[in-house]
Amino acid sequence: MDVDDALELLGPQYKHQGLRQYAVSRMKQAPDEDLRLYLLQLVQALKYESISNLPEEEEVFSSFQQQSILMSNDEDTHLASFLIERACKNRAIAKLLLLRFMETLIVGGHSEIKQILDRQFVFINKLVSLLKAVACESGNRQKKIERLQALLMGGQNKDFEEFSQGLQSVEPLELPLDPNIKIKGMIPERATLFKSSQMPAKLSFITDSDEEILQQENLDLKLTPYPVLPTSTRHGFVQFVNSYAIADILATDGSIQNFLRKYNPSETGPYGISAEAMDTYVKSCAGYCVITYLLGVGDRHLDNLLLTREGKLFHIDFGYILGRDPKPYPPPMKLSKEMIEAFGGDSTEHYSEFRKECFSAFLHLRRYANLILNLFFING
Repeated sequence: MDVDDALELLGPQYKHQGLRQYAVSRMKQAPDEDLRLYLLQLVQALKYESISNLPEEEEVFSSFQQQSILMSNDEDTHLASFLIERACKNRAIAKLLLLRFMETLIVGGHSEIKQILDRQFVFINKLVSLLKAVACESGNRQKKIERLQALLMGGQNKDFEEFSQGLQSVEPLELPLDPNIKIKGMIPERATLFKSSQMPAKLSFITDSDEEILQQENLDLKLTPYPVLPTSTRHGFVQFVNSYAIADILATDGSIQNFLRKYNPSETGPYGISAEAMDTYVKSCAGYCVITYLLGVGDRHLDNLLLTREGKLFHIDFGYILGRDPKPYPPPMKLSKEMIEAFGGDSTEHYSEFRKECFSAFLHLRRYANLILNLFFING
């Protein structure tokens, strides 16, 4: 049985421990890279585990201290034990599981990971306190932005001054959102607040490397995945992608074509736009049209459709999914007339190419239907 299919056996309807342990034995065959993709669902599946059948904590912790046992023992196939084992061997996985397995990591003697997590907890708590202070500031958005920048610079509040200075006076800190990025400071003058009822903050960090951080992307459909890390029920991190809302583009440039032409001009390209940018736009539109269709993403409007200068279109704000939508009778395919106009209309070569890409994407994802359904099934 493939790992993808084994996920189904960890769902709520499978109570038999033999089946669940078999599923975990198949999970052990998955590399860490794949495991991180399923981590959310695997943690959710823990609530379906029978606690009475789990091994004693002492047994689990002692087995972690023996690497030979870790590598060869196939008998311990409880989901909790398996996840703890992987977390203890992979720092990135450990951080995704830290809220549930902090005690296990401490008892297991992984002092380095504990030290990093402790520093990250302090960092996040200070940051949340700072943003709460900004939210309590009276005045308009600009006043709050000025307050945010002032607090990040230090000098107005002793605690935040220590926070600002401390961030730059110690060894680089691994960013909770991405452990591959180490930060050693912030750029207060770049801090701002978005135009939103919650006014989320945009923060710029100084990293310990000047190398460009490559983002994993789908090269075929030009998708723009961005990491999201909740740190509580009300706070978290989202990677910022330099882009513009379609609504703002229409207000400033008049059309998507004008926007693409401004940043990707070409005398020989279609509509005066470089062929590469146009191809990126067509493919990204197709990719996200199919994805939002399959996931039933709702509440789509021109403010949560974003476009980069390179032509990558992507979505944000997924408060409504699986068919839920605040508007009655929403269209199943999220494709606005402004998006079609950027193709040159619905009778052009680019629109035909868009339809072909949608068809190919749907058939490709259809092969993974069982995996997609299992992930939602466990998480539900």
